Amino acid sequence: MNPNEAYRFFTQLLDGIQYLHQKGIVHRDIKPENLLIDSKDNLKISDFGFATLFRHRGQERALDQKCGSFPYMAPEVFSRLHHKAEPIDVWSCGIVLVTMLSGRLPWDKAVPELNMDYKKWALGKVMVSSDPWKRIDNVALSLLKCILEPTVSKRYTIKDIREHRYFNKNAVVREYTPDFRVIKRQCNGFHSQPTLKLRNKSSSQVYRLNSSVDDANEALDDFLSTPLHGFNTYSQPINIDDMFVSTQTQMEIMNSELENVENSSNNTQPGTRLYMRLVRRLTRFITKLNFAETMHSLSDTFKSFKSYNFKKSFQGQFAITTNDKNRHPLSFKVTVTENDKGKTLVDFRLSKGDGIEFKRQFLAIKNLLTPIIEQP
Repeated sequence: MNPNEAYRFFTQLLDGIQYLHQKGIVHRDIKPENLLIDSKDNLKISDFGFATLFRHRGQERALDQKCGSFPYMAPEVFSRLHHKAEPIDVWSCGIVLVTMLSGRLPWDKAVPELNMDYKKWALGKVMVSSDPWKRIDNVALSLLKCILEPTVSKRYTIKDIREHRYFNKNAVVREYTPDFRVIKRQCNGFHSQPTLKLRNKSSSQVYRLNSSVDDANEALDDFLSTPLHGFNTYSQPINIDDMFVSTQTQMEIMNSELENVENSSNNTQPGTRLYMRLVRRLTRFITKLNFAETMHSLSDTFKSFKSYNFKKSFQGQFAITTNDKNRHPLSFKVTVTENDKGKTLVDFRLSKGDGIEFKRQFLAIKNLLTPIIEQP
């Protein structure tokens, strides 16, 4: 990722985490898969399945539960001993910054007995000429050394991070003003339609994206104080339309209508551009071939990867298992479907393993299949 973009997203991530901590909430599962990007390329934090209150009415409690995603978990979380809440989110933010700047994870577990890469880091014996550190400039690396500090009492706080020269160096690229708007996806049952709203339980008012900070704060307080019975969350939307924030689609429709007035030859459907921007981030593509030909091409491509163990789990789906570069298990499914317009869609979904390594595998496969992929 471009360093300026990484800086901007990292700054937005810190703004969001700082807001949560001010509310006494710790996320505990910060990772790229839980960070969403809206139509204006602004970062949103999602998936609060591991989140918990660590401060209430001025009283703060220590945590002792081991939870999160291994590569992003702070070393004290693995110990199962009591630990402070805020430093573990800060640590995860540091790992996210490493992945944004280098495209790689520094280690799979911050446990010196189990991972040599982390042990070298903890002992200060890391070679900056090795991956992923050689891909990161010296200023960012000096900040990461303070964020990924194994000793909690020495680890940087968000305030310390903001005072580091990394922020002074990159201040020129900061082109937004954080407003701490809060979005929460609710899904009551598998077939329900998720919403991206916060509703005040004492009134019919819905706080949307353009709500004021005070309104958002009040909505979050009401939401947190309301018991959630039968509440489920999903990392992936059930339907394509659910990937869009309601105000985003409304804005897209309004823009399309205005453009149609100015140019009667514009036949772009409302929301199309928003959808296409989203498609670029999805692990799927449409081929020029029919269903059978696509299945045959996929099978031949998978055979070219010597480390792949794949099979047809049922008609139209492959199950692939392999190991990532750290020799950890990685498995994903590839589903081929043909719609009523005769288009063949190939969809990749991660089953087990690291999301970054999965995306790397997807891009390698997609590159080999470029001749048969239909361009948008």
